[in-house]
Amino acid sequence: MDPPHDDKPSEEVIDFGSESLSEYNLENLPETPGKNDHSKPVYFDNYTTEADEALTHIEKESRSNFASRTLLRFPGTCCVIILALILFSSYLMINSVALTEFSQRQYFVWDDIRVQRNDAIELAKDELAGANFGDDLVPLQVDIQYTWQTFVMYKTNQKGKILTPSNINVIAKVEQEIVSLERYPRICHAVSSTNSACRLHDSLVPFFKEAQTQEQVDATLAALVNSNYNKIKIFFETSFTPENQKSTWARSNFRFATPIFDGKKRYKSSEDDFEDQKQYFVDLLYDIEEITEKSETEEVEIYLFCLPWWNEQFQQLMLGDFKYVVLSIVFVIVYISIHTKSIFYPTVAAVEILASFPLAYSVYRYAMLVKLFNMMSLLSIFVILGIAADDIFVFVDAWNQSAEIPALRNEFSKRFSYVYRRASKAMFVTTLTTFCAFLATSISDIAPISAFGLFSANLVMSNYFLVITYFPICLIFKEKYFPTLMAKLGFNANSPDNKKTQPSQDIEVTPTTTTLTTQPTTNKPALKETTLTNTKTQPHETVINTRTTATIETKSQHNPTDMIGHVETERQLMSDPDSQSETASEKSNEVAKMSRMERFFAGRMTDFLIRTRWFFVVLFVLWVPVGLYLATEIPPLSELERWFPKDHDIEIAIDQHFTGFHQGEEDGKIPVEIVFGVKGVDRSQLATEDRYNPEELGELQWDPEFDLTPEENQQRLDDLCTEMEASALVKDSFVQCWISDMKDWLKGRNEEFPVRQEQFVSKIREFVSTTPKGEDHMVKRRIGLFGNDLRFAILRAISNGDFGAYSETYPLWQNWEKWMKDSNHRSPIGLNKGFQ
Repeated sequence: MDPPHDDKPSEEVIDFGSESLSEYNLENLPETPGKNDHSKPVYFDNYTTEADEALTHIEKESRSNFASRTLLRFPGTCCVIILALILFSSYLMINSVALTEFSQRQYFVWDDIRVQRNDAIELAKDELAGANFGDDLVPLQVDIQYTWQTFVMYKTNQKGKILTPSNINVIAKVEQEIVSLERYPRICHAVSSTNSACRLHDSLVPFFKEAQTQEQVDATLAALVNSNYNKIKIFFETSFTPENQKSTWARSNFRFATPIFDGKKRYKSSEDDFEDQKQYFVDLLYDIEEITEKSETEEVEIYLFCLPWWNEQFQQLMLGDFKYVVLSIVFVIVYISIHTKSIFYPTVAAVEILASFPLAYSVYRYAMLVKLFNMMSLLSIFVILGIAADDIFVFVDAWNQSAEIPALRNEFSKRFSYVYRRASKAMFVTTLTTFCAFLATSISDIAPISAFGLFSANLVMSNYFLVITYFPICLIFKEKYFPTLMAKLGFNANSPDNKKTQPSQDIEVTPTTTTLTTQPTTNKPALKETTLTNTKTQPHETVINTRTTATIETKSQHNPTDMIGHVETERQLMSDPDSQSETASEKSNEVAKMSRMERFFAGRMTDFLIRTRWFFVVLFVLWVPVGLYLATEIPPLSELERWFPKDHDIEIAIDQHFTGFHQGEEDGKIPVEIVFGVKGVDRSQLATEDRYNPEELGELQWDPEFDLTPEENQQRLDDLCTEMEASALVKDSFVQCWISDMKDWLKGRNEEFPVRQEQFVSKIREFVSTTPKGEDHMVKRRIGLFGNDLRFAILRAISNGDFGAYSETYPLWQNWEKWMKDSNHRSPIGLNKGFQ
C-alpha cells in the first residue's frame, strides 16, 4: 500500500494498473526536469543518463518514416501496385528471355588486341564470301571446321592389346555405323566443290583388312612400322614405338565441313545461320554417342571427343546441377518454417525469391540493354536464396523481439515503424555490400562473367525492394487484419504475437503533482526501487500513482550475458510494472527467454568486440596492403582448368587426346594465320552494351597500303613462306602457302614467277578456278580476291606449341609477335604491315 503524504493522508489516486509509464506521452516529458516546473510531471529524481538515452532511442526509432507510414496507411494500394509491377516485369521477361547460345567467342576479351585481330579476319572473310558469291551458293561441305574434328577413342582392359582381331572388328563396326548415319553425308568433308562425296576418315582398319588371326595382325603391324611409322603412329598412344609395338589405346578421326544441306534448308555459306549448322552437327554427335555406347564390350571402352561435344556436355552438366535448385529451395523453406515456427513466412519468402527474377531481368534487359543471358546468370538463384532467407530472419526476429517492449506492444503503428526502421537499415547494409561485390564483378573483361555480375547485382537490389515493401505488407495483413477477419468467422487466429498484443487504451490524466519516494527492496546496492505516489494537488499539477517500481541498473554493472546498450535499458525501463521489482532469479529468467545464439551475440560477442575494436581496426588496416600484394602475386594458370570430374568420360578423353596419343599434323597444335591487307577493326561506334553481344564485331578497317602486285612483293611473300617452314615456331614445316602453290603451278606450265604486275591478278583468278589447290585456298578464304582487286592474303601454319594454359600459350604468342615484327621490318612497302 502506498504511504500517505504528511499533509494529506487521503487523496484521490489514479491507478494505471499494470500499464507502463513509458506508454503515455513520453515524448512530452522534458529532457531535463526542472525543480519548479509544475506544468509537466516530474519524473525520477535520479534516473540515469543511460535510461534517458534508451527512452529517447525507442521514441525516435518508433516514429514512422515515409515508407512505413505509407505502408501502414495504404497497405492494399501498395500491395496492388507491387503485384502489378511484378506481373508487368514477368510479362516482359516471358516475352524476351532466352538463353544465349554458348560460344567460345563470348569468353574473348573484347578489347584484347588478339581478339580484335581475329574479329578483323572474320569480317574480311565474311565480306569476301559476300562479294564472290553474293546470292550464289558456296559449294557444299568444302569449308572444313577444324574445331569439329571428332575423335572416337578405344581402350582395352588388357594392357597393350588393343590390336586383336575382335577389337579391330569392334572398331570397324563403329566406323561403319557412323558413316552410315543419315546426317553424316550431309556434313562430312567433301572431296571437292564438284565432288560432294565424303573424304575418307582417318582409320587404322583398312591396314588390317586382310588380317584374320593375331599372328597376321602382328605381322601387318610390324610391316607398317617398318615402312611408314610416322603415318601409323598417330592411331596409338605415345608408348607405341618401333621397339614397343603395343598400345592400350587406338582412335579414329572424322572431319566435317560447311555449308550444309540439312534436308530442309540449303545454307548459302558457313556464316549463314552458323549456329543452326552447328546444332545439326551436335545432333550428329548424339547419334555417334548412341553408337559408341551400344558398341562397347567387356574388353573395349569407347570415348568420344571434339570441342563442340565438350561444350555440349558442359551445358548438360550445368543443367543437371539445376536439380539442386529445387532441393535448395525446399531446404530454405523448411529451415525458415522451423526458425519462425510458421508456414506463412516461408510461403511469402518463396514468392519473394521468384518475383525477384522478373524485376531484376527487366532492369537488366531494358534499362541496361544487356542481351547476354546464359546458364551462369541462372546460377544466381543460389545467391538469392541465402540473401532472401537472411532478410526474412532479420525482419521476423526484429518483429518478435519488439513484442518484449510494452511501450510498443500495444501500439501496432509504433511497433511496426520501430521494426521497419531497425530491419530495413540492417538489411540495407548487407544488401549494399553484396550489391557492390557483384557490381565489381561486372567490370570483368569476360562478357559472361560481367553479365553475371550485373544480373546478380540487380537481383540483390530487387530482393531488397521486395523485402521492404512486399514482405512488410504481408506482415501487416497477417498481424493486423487477418486475426480480425478470422475472429469474425469464428476462428481463433491469434498468433503468439497476437496473444501478447492488447488493444490500446486512451486514458485521461488529471493535473496533479508527482512526488518520488524510494524504498530499497533488494540487497543489490546497484538497484533502486522507485515508487511514485500522489501528493498534494496544486493547480496545473498531475498526480500519478502507478504503483510502479522501475529497476535501473547503472552502466558499470551490466552483466555480460544481458542485452547491452539501449536494448538492456529498454527491457528494464519498458517492462511490465508488475515485473519491475526484479529479483536476481527473475532477471535471469528474462535473459533465459532469449535463444542461446541471441544471448551470445547480444552479450559476450558484443562486449568482446567493443573491448577489442581498436585491435581489429588496426589489424584490418595492416591486412589490406598485405592482401593487395598477395593478389598481385597470383600466377597465371599453369595447366588447363578441369570442368568435369576426373572420372568423367569427357575428362578422360581430353587427357588422352592431348597427352596420350602421338600427334598428327594438327592434333592439339595451335594454328597460326599471317594476314596482310587488313588493318584491324573499329569499335568506336558500338555502344558499351554491345560487348555482351557476340555478333557485334565492329567495322572492318582495310590496310590502304597493301599491294601484292609488284614483283618484289610477290617474291617477298614466297620467301616468307620458306622462312616459316624453316622456323622453329612451325611444327614439321607445316605451312599452307597459296602463293608457293601458285608458283609451282606456273612452273609446271613453264611460266615465270614472279608474274608481271599487270598480269598478277588474272593469274590468281586462273589459278583458283582451274586447280584443286587454288580452289581449296579460295574456298578457305586465304586469297582475298574481290573481282579484280586483291585486298588481303593469308598464310596458314601449325605452330610448334600445344593448346594449354595461358602461362604456356602466351609466350608462344609473344615469340610469333617478335617473328612478325622482324618480318615486317624486312619487307617492302605494301607488305610490311602483316600481323598474326
